[in-house]
Amino acid sequence: MRDAIVFAEAMLRKDFTLVEQNRHKMTFGDFAKGFFTSADPHGFRKRNEAKNKHYEESFYFNHQGRLTNYIMPKFENYLLSSINKNMIDDWFMASLPARR
Repeated sequence: MRDAIVFAEAMLRKDFTLVEQNRHKMTFGDFAKGFFTSADPHGFRKRNEAKNKHYEESFYFNHQGRLTNYIMPKFENYLLSSINKNMIDDWFMASLPARR
């Protein structure tokens, strides 16, 4: 079991290092494409499986749908390094229904 944990931690560090090295030239769309699907070997789903965490198929399907339908249209072409908290806050507040 300990070997599996060490392996998973090493893979996560490797993935994080790759993202950090490429964040000035990688777009959010490149990073997030298929993030919740089994097709992305470095995505959320694969990382959870490496940690022996398994969720229902509907969990991944719903999250991928939200990412694809709501977040990607706004941030897909932005460089990872250019996205900041204010941009996310502005996008989120604009997406809320207007209060009467």
